[in-house]
Amino acid sequence: MISPTFKADPVFLRVLWGTLGLLGFGLLERIWWVADLFAHLRPFLAAVLAFCAVFFFGKKAKRLGSIAAGGVLLALLLILPPLFQTAPRGDGEADSPRFRVYLQNIAFRNDNKSAVVSQIRQSNADIVVLQEVTAGWLEQLKPLLDVYQFDVTEARENNFGMMLMSRFPIVDYGISDFSGWDVPSITATIEVDGRNIEVIGTHPPPPVARDLWEVRNWHLESLAQAARLQRKPLLVVGDFNATPWSAAYRTFLKESGLVSAYSPAKSTWKPLSLPLVGLPTDFQFVSEHFRLIKGRRLDFAGSDHRAVLLDYTIVEK
Repeated sequence: MISPTFKADPVFLRVLWGTLGLLGFGLLERIWWVADLFAHLRPFLAAVLAFCAVFFFGKKAKRLGSIAAGGVLLALLLILPPLFQTAPRGDGEADSPRFRVYLQNIAFRNDNKSAVVSQIRQSNADIVVLQEVTAGWLEQLKPLLDVYQFDVTEARENNFGMMLMSRFPIVDYGISDFSGWDVPSITATIEVDGRNIEVIGTHPPPPVARDLWEVRNWHLESLAQAARLQRKPLLVVGDFNATPWSAAYRTFLKESGLVSAYSPAKSTWKPLSLPLVGLPTDFQFVSEHFRLIKGRRLDFAGSDHRAVLLDYTIVEK
């Protein structure tokens, strides 16, 4: 019951009902692309509702506080479960193959190309997967080919260029279009210390319009089906334009049988120049053949995406 001495501030009431409305609207993400966009904001909506709950309980407005707390609970039920679906950690056997993977959306309009090249060199990665690679980017990346003697490139003058570089031999490769919209993904079989692994570098479109949302969803569905059929150790890496608490992400995990190698809660994309505002969209998904030794995000290097650098070992299955 609301305390008789409390008069609800209309601003806080609007914040409460508006935030609850946006949280509920996001539940329509499977049928409307606009709702999908709001589904990615669930952690921020949960934070606002938590603030409202503290405020109303502090004012002894228990009913409003309980409504806000209920909204927090709903948000957490949507946010938390996918965060626990991660690869096991471990060093493997002493003779198990070990390797390091660098992943980054380098941003095709990135003017600080030298910072990216320097960061890749310093990462000491064995396999490098890059998104948004253009012809101009290739000129800047060429010096790295002295280190990475094997590469597959599909440059584009838009957001969808791809490049994979490896210290290890690439024994087979191809360019796949999982979306049917001429969005390339690189597939490569790489021999790591005598063991073949499959690596897929991908970048589905951002769901910022109905057609792009449909293409993104179809891309992830087709990719998941391909991953499910793969029998070799498999890594699928890229900027997925989906967050862990979205239906697109959850469906991909379920249908592919893969898990995130690294904590999917850590933000990698910063769309706004504001502190604490970021979303995780860049992932490395793995089959059961891998163990994560260690991993980290690197500093921003001109792009609005942070690189993800992970160390793996391969186990027998």
